[in-house]
Amino acid sequence: MAFPYRPVPTSSGVPPPSAPGAFSNGITSRPGARSSPSTSSTPSSMSAFTMERQNDEHVDRLHEKAAMLKHLTLNLGDEIQESNRFLDQMNTTFTTTDGLLASASRRLRGLRRAGGANLWCYLTLFILAVFFVLYFFVVGGKRKGSA
Repeated sequence: MAFPYRPVPTSSGVPPPSAPGAFSNGITSRPGARSSPSTSSTPSSMSAFTMERQNDEHVDRLHEKAAMLKHLTLNLGDEIQESNRFLDQMNTTFTTTDGLLASASRRLRGLRRAGGANLWCYLTLFILAVFFVLYFFVVGGKRKGSA
């Protein structure tokens, strides 16, 4: 069974250059770790063409992500405009309903002042009659459906 080589640090804490995995600038390679570029203008492991190709790939990915974000923000803007239209319609509907309820309330107050007890009696009888008719339709519908 072979044991992996572990370089023994020297007094400066850097493994000797003859150790496996050691670079000329003193950085050791580790599995899964990226090697840092050397201080020279062109790293020994990459050519200028390879670096340019990688930069172009990164730029293309950035363009794709920017286009995706643009599309997303445009869709978000459309959704916001649609929601604002819906809220405006709801506001108009509530305003109309408020006006109808206010006019009905004024009419009932006027009816109470002018009509006296007879009109209230007729109104109560009418409401009771409507409830009885609805009750017989509901109960009658259940009896016919169950038979």
